[in-house]
Amino acid sequence: GVSNVAEVEQAASGIQYLKSVGRFSPTVVTCNDFNSISAKHLLSLFGDSQDKPKFTLTADTILRLIAVVLRLHSEVGVCIMGETGCGKTEAIGFLSKLMGMKFKVINVQEGMSEIEFLENMRPIIAEAMDNPDRRIAVLLDECNTTAANWVVKDMLCDRICFSVRIPVNLKFIVILNPYKIRNEEQKKAIAEMDVGGLDFLKYQQS
Repeated sequence: GVSNVAEVEQAASGIQYLKSVGRFSPTVVTCNDFNSISAKHLLSLFGDSQDKPKFTLTADTILRLIAVVLRLHSEVGVCIMGETGCGKTEAIGFLSKLMGMKFKVINVQEGMSEIEFLENMRPIIAEAMDNPDRRIAVLLDECNTTAANWVVKDMLCDRICFSVRIPVNLKFIVILNPYKIRNEEQKKAIAEMDVGGLDFLKYQQS
């Protein structure tokens, strides 16, 4: 239509002006160049071929990462459960680099209190509010080890942190360890174990 012709003429006159002032230096990126750049970026995430690989993708890992991405985009809570050392944290770290999402880890343990949750979350929430265009992922690692699980529930499900509304660009990924019931022999061994006063669960139950 007429409007399209006018837009083309306006763009052409703009290019002519940039050429006249010596500011026009177009960079043509072909599909082959784009594929090459993307491949180099992906290879950089896996590490050098001569070094130990940073991360290894399998068909199972790809499906799980896709599931995580779909849940993040759908504003659905993400909970990942698996044994210690199976690669849960590494997989999410790789995904954050792949998506360009800032990745913050909060290592939760038995003795972590509600106040410590608040102290960890305050600067993260402030950063998310100051940078609304930046996506930030918070990984709550082994969060089911603490007695302050209600804080995690508030952040993941209700999107609040001690009455503060969590920004939409702040996403949560919760990692859980499988729950195991100790037998009598294990209970006796743990009771006799000297952990230097670090058995927080003992004091929470007393």
